[in-house]
Parts: sequence; C-alpha cells; structure tokens
Amino acid sequence: MALGGVLADASDSAGVFALIGSLAFFFGGIFSLWAAGAYALAPAATLRGDSPRAACRRSRLLMNGADRVPGGYGSVWSVYGVILIAALAEWGGFELVLAYVPFSRIAPGGGLFAEALSLAIPFVVAWTLLPFWGTAVAVMDADRRVRKEGYDVELLAKG
Repeated sequence: MALGGVLADASDSAGVFALIGSLAFFFGGIFSLWAAGAYALAPAATLRGDSPRAACRRSRLLMNGADRVPGGYGSVWSVYGVILIAALAEWGGFELVLAYVPFSRIAPGGGLFAEALSLAIPFVVAWTLLPFWGTAVAVMDADRRVRKEGYDVELLAKG
C-alpha cells in the first residue's frame, strides 16, 4: 500500500493526537526556555555548598525581576545561544573532516577507527564548551548577587 493510501485511511483521532503532540512540543519548548532562565544560576549555588533544592530556590530568587536588566534572562539565553552556535560550528567542522578524510582506508583499524572518531565528537564538544558555560554562570551569579543583595566582592577580598 502506498503512503497516500495509509494517509487516506487514517482516522480523525490521528489528527487529534498529532495536534495534541504538536501543542505539547510547543509548550514544552516555552517551559524549557523559562526553566533555563529561572534555574540558570543553580550550578553556582551548588558550588557554594547549597543543597540542590536550596540552589534552585536561590536561583529563582536571584533571577526574579531580571526580565529587562543586564544579567537577566537575556544574558542567560545569549550565553546558551553562543554555546549552541559554537557547538554546531565545532561539530560541523569535525563532521566535515570525517566526511572528506578517508580514515577507513588510511587508519590502522579501518572503519573502526573512523567510527571511534565520530563517537568522540560529542565528548570533545562538551569538554571544550562546558568550561565556558561554567564561567558564564559564575559571572552571572556574581552579577545578580551584586545587583539583588549588595554582594561586595572587593570588601570580601580585603577582609
């Protein structure tokens, strides 16, 4: 049976399920953007020794009211956007090398070596970009603490 026949025989419930799935995907994406911004500073709070629950609570308090100020949600999403673009560029560069260099013919392991290289790409991307992300989160955490709590880094450095 051709694909057109399968689609013609589909019931109305399939369309309803597709609509529900599309809406769930859309609202899930919106929720993910909100959660990424609201809990962006939680890793920095856990490094200070807070429990995960306390770190999430503190992150929400620090990011509360940060809609239009520097260091707010725009900064969080900008950092995530830069990391995404860098990851895509780095990953694409590795994939181009793997596509044009015949590792399966020149490497001692042949296709096994090429497969190992292709599986190593996500790890290399993570190892090069996670330090940037951690530094950005720490800087944003210090910025929000200065703005919201009057946290004084210079005073702490002196005493």
